[in-house]
Amino acid sequence: MSAGIWSGKKGYWYTVDEMTEEERRSFGHAVTDETHPAGTLHRLADALCSPFRLPPDRMVETLRDEIGGIASFIPIPFAAFLTDEHGFILDVISHSLPFRVSGLEVGYNLAKGSCGLNAVSLSMEKNGIGVVRGDEHTLPIFRNWNCVSAPLEWNGDIRGYIDLSFESDCRVEFAIPFVKLLSLNAASRLMVEERVLHERRKEHLEPLFEEFRLSPREKEIAQAWMARKSALYIANELGIAEGTVRNMVRSIYTKMNVGDRWQFMSKLAPPRSEYRN
Repeated sequence: MSAGIWSGKKGYWYTVDEMTEEERRSFGHAVTDETHPAGTLHRLADALCSPFRLPPDRMVETLRDEIGGIASFIPIPFAAFLTDEHGFILDVISHSLPFRVSGLEVGYNLAKGSCGLNAVSLSMEKNGIGVVRGDEHTLPIFRNWNCVSAPLEWNGDIRGYIDLSFESDCRVEFAIPFVKLLSLNAASRLMVEERVLHERRKEHLEPLFEEFRLSPREKEIAQAWMARKSALYIANELGIAEGTVRNMVRSIYTKMNVGDRWQFMSKLAPPRSEYRN
C-alpha cells in the first residue's frame, strides 16, 4: 500500500486499491465465530484502570457529543463506531435499522486478526484514515457497507479509532472529512481533559507512594509504569539500565504487595468520581 498523506492529488487516506496482493492476504485470516475474542474484558478493564488515562466512557460521551453536532449535516443514514486502541468496540451509534440489526456490539473486536479487512483494521495497520468499500471487506457482515475510519490520537498515542459506516451504494468520499473532523475535535477535547486528570492524579498518588515507602527513584518509575510505558522506554528516559528498571519494579511490587501491573494499577486507581468535571 502506498504511503498515506494529508494533501495532494490522492488525498490523505488508504484504500484497498493501493494494496499489494501480499498485503491483502495478510488481512485474509479472520475469526468468524460469534464469541467475544479472548482478552476483551481484560483490555476494556485495563483501559479503565490506568490512572493517567481517561476511562472509555469519557471517550464515548465525547464522541456522542461530537456526532450530535454534525449528524444533521450527514444526508444519509449511517452508523458510527468507537473502538479502543486494540480495535475493541466501545460504542455503536446507529442512525438506521440495517446497522442496528447487524450484530455488532460493544466488546466485538475489529482488528484484522478477528475481522480481517475493514476500515478500522486498515486504519490500525497504517495509522491513518482507512477506507473499505462493500465487497472489499473480509466478513459478509460488512459487505453492504462503505466504511471510513480514523485514529483518535493525542499526546503522541493512538487511543482508539472512529468509524463511519453507510450503505454501499453511497459514495465514500463525502464521509472522509466528517471522520477527520470527528477525530480532531474529539482528540482536542480529550487531550485537555486528560491533562487536568493527570494533575489530579499526581496530587492523589504522592501520599500513596509515601504510604508504601517508595524511594524518589521508585516514584519516578512507578509513575511511568502506571502510564503503561515499557521498561526499555523508562530506562532510556531516566538514563539507567533496563535491568535496573525491572529490578525496581519488582521492589515496588514487593512494597505494595502486588504481583503484576494489573494489580499495581488497580491498587492505585482513583475514585470514579474523579474522572468527572
